Amino acid sequence: MKPYIRRIGTSDRCSIWLVDGFWVRNNVYIDFVEGGHGYVYPKFIPKNEIWIDQDVRVTERKYVILHEVCERRLMKQGASYSVSHKRANEVETRARRRL
Repeated sequence: MKPYIRRIGTSDRCSIWLVDGFWVRNNVYIDFVEGGHGYVYPKFIPKNEIWIDQDVRVTERKYVILHEVCERRLMKQGASYSVSHKRANEVETRARRRL
């Protein structure tokens, strides 16, 4: 069994996939939470993919996707995970406050 459920979009020529997070945690990486991409998890997510856990509420998905797209873009440009994650958190927080 593979974790892919369905492709839900694209960004920067990167496919965004809804995946079975339960399967990922049980078979690949126990700490997989909400989402990830190939620059953070190169051992199991291709570089041109973002994975979003299907258990993330539909109303939350746009924020998780925004976070992952931002973080991936910065890492692709050479920024470290810690810098990219912090910046992505700031972008996500601003987006959430604009409700």
